[in-house]
Amino acid sequence: MALSALEESFLTQAPAATGESGRAALPYSTGTIAECIYANSGAKLVMAAAAKIMIADEKEVFHRNDILREMRNAVAHFKPTYRGNLSSYLDTLVKNGSLLPAGDNCYTVPPKEIRDMLEIVELRSRRIRQLR
Repeated sequence: MALSALEESFLTQAPAATGESGRAALPYSTGTIAECIYANSGAKLVMAAAAKIMIADEKEVFHRNDILREMRNAVAHFKPTYRGNLSSYLDTLVKNGSLLPAGDNCYTVPPKEIRDMLEIVELRSRRIRQLR
């Protein structure tokens, strides 16, 4: 069975390592995380970007510009309309508890949300390695 480009990208990325903070570092890009969590909307891409920033970049608090930059890095998922709708996505995610406000245009992600996303990424990664 041939592996897709996404599956190949999992295999070429380093296994989870521990970052400077002592937590598990996430070696994946925003695009890879978006693929794993089936980010088929702007709000889900915001969450993929937030996970990448918090885990891989080890930033507890991040600005909306950080989110937009990471969303744009996920070129296979990013749509130009997401930029104009970013405020709406952020407001919705704050209202449903997926993001927490942490200052003026700054946010953080509750630990449970990060754990859930990490679990999905790790399960998908493990499954792809088994296909190999």
